[in-house]
Amino acid sequence: MTAPIGILIGQAQINTRALLDRILTRTGTAFPEWVVLKLTADAGGTLPESDVREQLLRGIRVPADGVVTALVDGGLLRREGAAVALTGAGRARFAEIDAANKAQSAQLYAGLPADDLAVAARVLTEVAARARAELAA
Repeated sequence: MTAPIGILIGQAQINTRALLDRILTRTGTAFPEWVVLKLTADAGGTLPESDVREQLLRGIRVPADGVVTALVDGGLLRREGAAVALTGAGRARFAEIDAANKAQSAQLYAGLPADDLAVAARVLTEVAARARAELAA
């Protein structure tokens, strides 16, 4: 008997997150720190600190203060007025984690039909949107 779809989605998320956590542990990076590095890198390397705060609270429900301070103290971010920016070390850490995560993901998705992945992406996008709407209500 196949488990309910919600259980299967949860198991996939838990297991893929465990693989990411292995990478993060190897690099000495906490998950909230990774999220801030990724947000900042995706924004071109500089991001208003208010955006970091908002996205951490909304996305993973973690206050940003300690996370940003740890990254600044660790030399991975620097403050630039009301923004944070990746340092050279921050760019290198992001690149290391991102490359390892992309390689791991490629291995997991290898051989799966593109049409199946496209359907899964559409369904999961809709489920996530509905969940966000429920949380906002």
